[in-house]
Amino acid sequence: MFRLPQRGFPAWAQDVEDARAAYEALAPLPAERLAELAGWLLLEQVAHEMRLDGYRLERERLRQLLLEGGTAETPEEHLALDFAAAVRRLSAYVASGLEEGRPVELTLELLLDLARLSMGCAEREMGLLRHQRVNPLYPEHEPCSPEELPHLLRLALEWFTAESFAELNPIEQAALVHVRLLDLQPFERPYQRVARLAANLYTLRAGLPPILIPAEAIPAYYEALLSGLRMATGSLVELFARLVAGTLRTLRQLALEGA
Repeated sequence: MFRLPQRGFPAWAQDVEDARAAYEALAPLPAERLAELAGWLLLEQVAHEMRLDGYRLERERLRQLLLEGGTAETPEEHLALDFAAAVRRLSAYVASGLEEGRPVELTLELLLDLARLSMGCAEREMGLLRHQRVNPLYPEHEPCSPEELPHLLRLALEWFTAESFAELNPIEQAALVHVRLLDLQPFERPYQRVARLAANLYTLRAGLPPILIPAEAIPAYYEALLSGLRMATGSLVELFARLVAGTLRTLRQLALEGA
């Protein structure tokens, strides 16, 4: 996995690296165990995302749908399967890029794919970018117009590939991408879900797990997100770091239990 230099780290970054080192110390894990851990991550990511969007699906039912080939019977279950497809698309894109030595960047094509999959839309069923004005996210917020959106989104995607951006910690990158995509609100629906998923590209390509936001972290997440939208991203970065480190520790514990 990608390893970061150890000196000069802020405490939140060192905590992530310590948790990563403890998990990686268990390597090599059997392929079967790795597959089980990947299934757990998928299940957790979809469950947390559905909860953030106000849906309540039983964990055992989600397991049947996502890991056992169950058939969706309700709109909520279809939504869970759609989002799982988007999660798998992102994971496959990152894995193949790293394996083949290709740049792993957030492109417009990938972003649109994640949006289409998240909504269960076929390639041409969905309009690409929003074409209506949207409400402000907070009192001082001035959302960009539909006419400005394509240009501003292109500039954002270019910034995410800049050398100065590459020098940031992957957790910082994820937080900044998350905030900028939310600020732009690029899609009619469900831009928040897609923004959270797209931000995970930056942890995944660094060999870290996705950012999972459990129920107990939701109030802190929205508070930190509001600060981030107001150009103070420190609390969101620290929250994401705590969540990623916590996921690494949970993965280590699960791996030990299965040993």
